[in-house]
Amino acid sequence: MRTEIRNILKRFGYDIVKYNPQFIRGKIDKDILATEYKWLGEFDFKTILDIGANQGQFSERMRILFPDTMIYALEPLPKVYEELLHNFKGDKLFNAINFAASDCSGNLSFYLNEHSASSSILQMTEQHTSSFDFAVKTQPVTVNTDRLDNIIPIDQIEQPLLVKIDVQGYEDKVIEGGSIILSKADMVIIELSYVELFSGQALFNKVYTMLSNLGFNYAGSIDQLRSPLNNRVLQEDGVFLKN
Repeated sequence: MRTEIRNILKRFGYDIVKYNPQFIRGKIDKDILATEYKWLGEFDFKTILDIGANQGQFSERMRILFPDTMIYALEPLPKVYEELLHNFKGDKLFNAINFAASDCSGNLSFYLNEHSASSSILQMTEQHTSSFDFAVKTQPVTVNTDRLDNIIPIDQIEQPLLVKIDVQGYEDKVIEGGSIILSKADMVIIELSYVELFSGQALFNKVYTMLSNLGFNYAGSIDQLRSPLNNRVLQEDGVFLKN
């Protein structure tokens, strides 16, 4: 039915897309957040790396939980990076960096998605486009890339350290280019995929093995993404703790 309606509207120059609310600082229910992430607050992180920050959705939650913690947020897309800077204007413990973490240095073609959080260095698969019709259109842009170990000097990292990685299928490359930083991490929260939503992406088993080899234990998930077509689990935000 949705497809039929869209086809009719397109004849008149209109379309239906999922509403994508903009980042609005201060709209998170702090009491609910404190309850859901009470366990996280017990780690007393001194530094947080938000890799794949988008507009700062994760960073905002972490700032509420850790008001005195240094946050480094990496966002490669120029326009989204500007939004990220605006959203944390005046936060002296927040450092936004306009780079994509990778396993190499240089420039890469990046697929900017109409739903910015779905943008990736990798191309989308049919599984992605058929499941999420509000995140289909892309356009190529060039972004700066470097190894995570080069982007943030290790001497600027105060422990305990939390590293969050959400880079739409490029997680294995971030790990390969960030082994020194990750060796200092006490916890990693990372997007884990069970099916290929992006062409050639590393799935759960590979990412799990890579982090296990760096001394982390899988400790469960805090969120899941399910297919709107059949409710199959497609992704989760996995939690890994240093041994």
